[in-house]
Amino acid sequence: MLGSLAVAGAAMLGIGFLQDGGSSGLVLQHEETACVECRISLQKLVTLGTLDGPGAFSAEPGPFAVDDRGRYYAVISDREGEMPFVFSPDGSFLQRFGSEGKGPGEFINPRLIDIDDQGNVLVWDQRMGRLTILDSDYEVAGEAPFIYQLWDIEPLRSGDVIVSGRVRTPDLIGYAIHRFTRSGDHVASWDEYPESPTVAKYSRFLATGTDGIWGVSDLHEYTIELWDAEGTRLREIRREPDWYQPYEDFTGITPDIPPQPSVRGIWEGDEGLVWTISMREDADWAEGLGAERRNELGEEDYEVLDLDKVYDGQIEALDPDTEALVASARIDRLPAWLVAPGIVAFIREDDIGWWYADLFQVTLIRP
Repeated sequence: MLGSLAVAGAAMLGIGFLQDGGSSGLVLQHEETACVECRISLQKLVTLGTLDGPGAFSAEPGPFAVDDRGRYYAVISDREGEMPFVFSPDGSFLQRFGSEGKGPGEFINPRLIDIDDQGNVLVWDQRMGRLTILDSDYEVAGEAPFIYQLWDIEPLRSGDVIVSGRVRTPDLIGYAIHRFTRSGDHVASWDEYPESPTVAKYSRFLATGTDGIWGVSDLHEYTIELWDAEGTRLREIRREPDWYQPYEDFTGITPDIPPQPSVRGIWEGDEGLVWTISMREDADWAEGLGAERRNELGEEDYEVLDLDKVYDGQIEALDPDTEALVASARIDRLPAWLVAPGIVAFIREDDIGWWYADLFQVTLIRP
């Protein structure tokens, strides 16, 4: 459910750099909302990743998915030749499927992974520009060319898929969300954005809702929209909290300039509430920076030594009908990926270079 992350004007594939465990518990700082006594609970579910062997993550894992049997899936999106992982509901490693190559059921750079309502596994390979559909036994059920710059993918019950990203064809470029059949035929495109050679504004996270498809901007602005499957916008919510003010250009992170925020995922939860998980500045972000340096443009820049010291997380639940903020909390750890509705992954690296994903269940506690 995610593309690459842009931070401080540089494209960065990955979020991690958490050290020394940090998986036992999270500190949440709740903020004043319309529901004064509402609280958000984050309960740890499992840890994915083994110390060694085929279930070990040799680089930062993600995106993730989970099927109706509780099996967790992961890819390593920024490294070629890494086949998808499968873990049991308790986090035990089960298997990897696929092999490196260009034939049926083979992959070079699996970039996005999701599960449809029939239990099929959808894998988009960025290097080959191909969507592969596998059944629950990981046998190939279909393939289609998707030679685009995709950010997120959401399968529909109709069998079509909704994707966000940049589709570089003359008639479709400039639209952020697209609907295709599983054979790759274009159906519709919507959510127009301004094209720019320096500022990408096409990235959206997607989620299926009761009344349509939710989309939220990843960068630049915190805008939530509800669309039907034909591309008609049904609702729009623009958020401008103190911690997320809209911005046009990327700015470098310095001891005096905080990091810019980014939304990391969206889902519809119980009671029809719309949830988002985001990254925001840590109160002591400068502690995660290294020495001053100059970038290729000669501008002041600082090396980021520890992203988790630079960023905190922010989780919010909104009532889409009234736009009221029902619950909101700052998290003392950087969220990396949304695994499934209500399940958030936090990534960490151990002292010898193996990576792990700690998965937490998000719950709203009402008085």
